Amino acid sequence: MGGPWLGDAFYVYTPAGLYRTLGGGASWQLVAPQPAVENFVFSPADPNILYSGKGYPCYKGGPHVPFFKSVDGGASWFKLEAATDLKPVAVHPQDPNKVYAIGCDGPYLTADGGQTWQLQWADIFRIYDILHIVPAPSDWEVVYLGGASAGGAGAVVKSADGGRTWEPITGELPELWWISALAVDQADPDRVYFADPHGFWRSEDGGATWRGSTAGLEEVVYREGLPFDGLRAIVVDPKEADRLYLGTVKGVYVSTNGGESWEKIADQEWEDEEILDLAVRAGEPTLLYVITAEGVFLLPIL
Repeated sequence: MGGPWLGDAFYVYTPAGLYRTLGGGASWQLVAPQPAVENFVFSPADPNILYSGKGYPCYKGGPHVPFFKSVDGGASWFKLEAATDLKPVAVHPQDPNKVYAIGCDGPYLTADGGQTWQLQWADIFRIYDILHIVPAPSDWEVVYLGGASAGGAGAVVKSADGGRTWEPITGELPELWWISALAVDQADPDRVYFADPHGFWRSEDGGATWRGSTAGLEEVVYREGLPFDGLRAIVVDPKEADRLYLGTVKGVYVSTNGGESWEKIADQEWEDEEILDLAVRAGEPTLLYVITAEGVFLLPIL
């Protein structure tokens, strides 16, 4: 839920149901207690359109998992039979009918609002299961995936032709664990960022070269006794490309130099909370949505 940059509409799921704000977080409305929509995305172009699906438990197995769509802001939902067992992860910023989803066998793309889906399969998906799909803006020709193998190794995979072909772009890095967070600068698709349990990585050339950093993140990167997935979500400031926010197992960190070093955001009630996700609204002022188990908090960015 960390991108693309949002307008005033935003949704969040709680144990009580699905809530929506249309005023940049000034007030919230309960729009639907059902179905279970813990995993959902909504259209930035038309916030009344939402897609929801938990995805199939590929390794555990079990009954088929339904996929839902709403066209009235979450008030009512209907099943998309063609999307059974898929998990939606991204809606095109201008076209609410174009959606990426994760399946057990690779990425799926629909261009007709979920009526039909195309599996964008490649040999690399025999090795890596997809955890994240982050398309660059505009025509979605550039798409980045973050994944993990059955043994826990991680990789970032890229398509430069809209998903027709894929290639891993992190093969020259030291051994990575699973990709725990992934983001792309919405203004420059060559600027891509990811985290694995050991640290944060940045590329300015579409993944041809990478720079890693843990400076300032020593309390949340993996070491013995800490959670394995301490780095949870990355968002890019829509006004300053070198300002990044990183949600972690213990609060939010900010970088003003493109991820070279980090500083924890202090003096907030969620300062030491486990961060579930981050999102950013590109309004005035810019708002950072900080999503925790205790609720959604807003941080104005001047």
